Order: sequence, then structure tokens, then C-alpha cells
Amino acid sequence: MTQTNSDAYSIASLIRERAQELTDTTIFTFEGRKVTYQQLHQDSNRLAHGLLSLGLQKGDRVAYLGKNSPFYFELIAAA
Repeated sequence: MTQTNSDAYSIASLIRERAQELTDTTIFTFEGRKVTYQQLHQDSNRLAHGLLSLGLQKGDRVAYLGKNSPFYFELIAAA
């Protein structure tokens, strides 16, 4: 996989790589729901595209204020 210098150590790139290697491996379990690397990658990728469609750009700040949720990890990877 080819990566740019800015993408070399991003959370998103690490999840993307693991999703290719460990597709159905559980990355975490939350309230009985198992989330695989592939699910996290797909959900965070969808969220990233949603953020871009809202006009967010590289360098913009994103905050999360909410209860513990798998969404937190999706947002971290998406941002």
C-alpha cells in the first residue's frame, strides 16, 4: 500500500491496514456488540465522507461530546 507522509501514521491508515489483514477480527466489544476491523473501517470511512460533504477540510477541528459509544472510535478514525 502506498501512503503519503501525512497519512503514514494516521489512525485511519492503521485501521484501513488492519481491516485488510484482519477483516473479521473483533477490535472491540461495547455493550455486547462486537465490532470488527472491517466494520470500523467501513463506518469511519462513511463518516469521513459525510464530514467532507459538510465542508470540513484537513486541519479543521472536530469535537465529540457524548456518552461512551462505538461512534467515538468511528469519529476519531474519520477525523
